[in-house]
Amino acid sequence: MNEINKSGPINWVERFLYCDGEKVASGDKDRIEAIFSAIKEGEDAPGGEYHRLCEYFGRKDLRGRWSVEVAPVDLSIQKSA
Repeated sequence: MNEINKSGPINWVERFLYCDGEKVASGDKDRIEAIFSAIKEGEDAPGGEYHRLCEYFGRKDLRGRWSVEVAPVDLSIQKSA
């Protein structure tokens, strides 16, 4: 199992690097940071960077639209098994 920051909340970039406890390739971190620094929360143009990032991480809201959680998340309490 991957070692995840247990000292407290982690930032949203790290949230994507540790999707469901599985570390994404470290080379993706810069790309993720660049995408999120260039967009505002809630923007979703089909085929755009935001859409591709959501698709990459498999996030869809209840209406079937791609969505991304950008709030800080403490993964240390999500994976206990």
